[in-house]
Amino acid sequence: MIKKKYVINNYFVFNNSFKEELSKFVDAEFGILGSPFNNNFKKKDSYLKNTALYMSPFSSSTYSQFKNNKKKFYEFYQREINFIKKINFELKKKNIRLFILGKWKNYTKKSIERKFYNLSGIKLIENFKDRKTFEIASKFEILIGYSSSTLTYEMLAREKKIIVLNRNYNDYPFNTKQFGYFSNLPEEGDFWLKSGNVNKFMKIFNFLKKLSKNDWKNIIRKNKKFTFENNFLNKKLKNHIQSILEY
Repeated sequence: MIKKKYVINNYFVFNNSFKEELSKFVDAEFGILGSPFNNNFKKKDSYLKNTALYMSPFSSSTYSQFKNNKKKFYEFYQREINFIKKINFELKKKNIRLFILGKWKNYTKKSIERKFYNLSGIKLIENFKDRKTFEIASKFEILIGYSSSTLTYEMLAREKKIIVLNRNYNDYPFNTKQFGYFSNLPEEGDFWLKSGNVNKFMKIFNFLKKLSKNDWKNIIRKNKKFTFENNFLNKKLKNHIQSILEY
């Protein structure tokens, strides 16, 4: 039972799902903004056919923490690598080329990530200073991202076809990062599923591949509450700041 709420004049959040959850703890006038960083870049519709991009969720701190715990390491990391290998095998049958988008710029963390994703036949696109991440990711036909990753939601805001993976790991607080967790969404839906099930993954992949752009946009609109707003150039925030300056 929450006895006291924090009070804030204005609170800009990613989506309505976040708004509903935060309103339990905070009294504020909420605004739906999405990702301020993502909002600074124009959407791009063109892409390379028969390509898929797996967006790295790699956490070097969790990796180091779990490395000495065989059970957790298998559940959290080795299972991920096995899954990538299996979906790559299936995608190759369909002449789909799979890439991995690296996450880390820091040399030490990037080296660990590079070693972790050193998989035969899958190119790792490493991160670096001033990498145009949104532009690069937009070039791929279908994206694959974890529900724990901000980039996953940012690409949904850009209306890219994306398969959202929920970690097959139920310990708190990891389970709170499942897609639609605070709204009690089922673990699987039109474009999201629990990581590890290759057959269900391929079923969603084939569904998205055949889906028209308009039908995909309709699905995104239906689930808008759980994805990100796209407010180009952060006009909502700028207008709010301007109204305060003019007050």
